[in-house]
Formats: sequence, structure tokens, C-alpha cells
Amino acid sequence: MYRPCLASLGANWLALMLCAAGFLPAQSPQFARPRWNAEAELQLELQAANGQRYQLQWSTNLVDWRGLATAASTGLVQHVDTASPYVPQRFYRALQAATNALTGDHIPTAQGDAIMRHFNHATFLLWWNNLAIYVDPTATTYVSQGYPRANLIFVTHEHNDHYNLNALNTLTNAQTVLVVSSSVYALLVSAASPLTNRSVRLLNGQSTEQMGVHVEAVPATNDRHPLGAGNGYIVTLGGTRLYISGDTSASIDRSRITNIDVAFVCCDGRYNMGPPEAAQFVRAIRPKVVYPYHYNQANPAAFKAQVGRDLGIEVRLRPWE
Repeated sequence: MYRPCLASLGANWLALMLCAAGFLPAQSPQFARPRWNAEAELQLELQAANGQRYQLQWSTNLVDWRGLATAASTGLVQHVDTASPYVPQRFYRALQAATNALTGDHIPTAQGDAIMRHFNHATFLLWWNNLAIYVDPTATTYVSQGYPRANLIFVTHEHNDHYNLNALNTLTNAQTVLVVSSSVYALLVSAASPLTNRSVRLLNGQSTEQMGVHVEAVPATNDRHPLGAGNGYIVTLGGTRLYISGDTSASIDRSRITNIDVAFVCCDGRYNMGPPEAAQFVRAIRPKVVYPYHYNQANPAAFKAQVGRDLGIEVRLRPWE
């Protein structure tokens, strides 16, 4: 089914690159020779046909393969494996994906990968088991751009960079369920929105199960966000625990924010934690993977440096802004 494109050995790594068969030689996707950046992270480059989509996968034994990312080619697919400094050996391969496959990072769960597609600021999409789960959607163009309508939507609080009623209206259908904070629920009620009847209001400490997804609300508060008005969320997908911070400080009650696999932590330094505070917060909760987001003009690279590598926390930087 696959044929080797490149094998190379270096820095205690054996990287065997595989590509999909069935192409003419001139059209075959090929990995470029592996390179490492200054942080000892492997930089993958796949030379592939423009317009095609590929799923990058990794393995430690050439038998069990796991998704790394799905990406669209512009002639070249580039991806930095930020987990590479923490593992002694990985093999990689690329499989051609459907032309309409959702692009994004793969997050493993016991019930199949979730694909995380970042948008901007505080918004992202999780695609898992044919469920489209949106967090703080604020644009009205997701569906017109080809993204799926929402099955579930989580809204952390009422500020307009997290809550937009028009965006919610364009993204929902009659089956969509919203999980919202008390401040967002109050706005839906005051607007006499039909979405009120499909919204689950969670107070800090409360939880709900929707479509096989467990969601628990945890505090998200700071000088600009009163305690109880907004939520952070712990979302469990197939046993994998994701923490979504919302706008918060590090001084919240962290007793429920434990055993986190993937964290999404706001860090703009104006409406929530700055990079130094956010880095200390992350070091305290110790997720396996963290995405800094909602960072505006703050420097996410500074956050990554301050998290450090001694605790084995993988920091993934994506262009949220």
C-alpha cells in the first residue's frame, strides 16, 4: 500500500518516511530530509501536489500509527512535531486524505482522534466522532467557508470576542445544543432568542453530558471578569480531558483542573493572564499538551520558553492572535 520515500538517521532518531502509492513518479509526494529547529523539534516537509490533503501520522514501531495532523498542500506541507524532543524515536508517514477532510491537529482519544481546527482569537473547532464542537464562535462565515454546522457549542462568557448571537444563529440548526455560562444565558434570554431553549446553563462546579461529551464548568475570573459570570470548561472526549481556560487569572480554584491531557490557555496579558503568569499556571496544572490562545499582541514564544521543557509539557503554537 505504501512505498518508502526516504530513510534517514540522526540525533537518536530513525525517521522512515512513507508516501501513498498509485502516483506517477513525478507526482509522488515525498518527504524532504528531516531538519531540527533550535528547540530540537523535528520540522517535517512533504512535497506534494497542490490542492491535495494529507494526514501525517507517527509511530514508534511501524505497526501502530497515530494521527499527527491533517493539512492541505500548496505544493508543500510543513509541520513541526513539538513532541519530538520528549521521545527517543518516531517514524512518520503521509496518507492522502479526502479533498474535503478537515485540516488541523489530531488529538488522540480512546474513541478515535479529535481534530482541532484553530480559527482566530478565542475560537476553535473540535471534530470528533462526526460531531462538530465549537468553542466561542464569533464569525458568521464558518458555514459559508465549508465548515460543518455545530452539534455542540461552548461559550465561556458574554464579552463580544467570545459571544456573538449572529454567529450562533448562522452556525446552529434545530439539533444544536449550547453549553453556556450564566452571563451568556442571561443575554440569550434578554434577546428572546430561540437558542435559549437549546442552551444548558452551567454554573461553576456543575456538569452535563451531551452527545457522549462530558462537560464540567470551572471558574474563570479576574479583575475584568466577575466570579461566576463566566466559565472555563473541562471537556472529556473518549476519556481524553481537555481544559479550556476562558478569560481568567491563575489564582482560581484549580482543584478540579487535574489530569489534563490538552489545555487551551488564554494569555494576552490584558483581559487575562500574560505569558509569565500563564506559564506558571500551566506548570502548576501540568497538562501533557498546551495551546496558548487569545494572545493578541503578547508573544506566545515567550510563553513557550517560560513553560520550559523540564516538566515534559508539549507547547503547540498556532496563529490564533
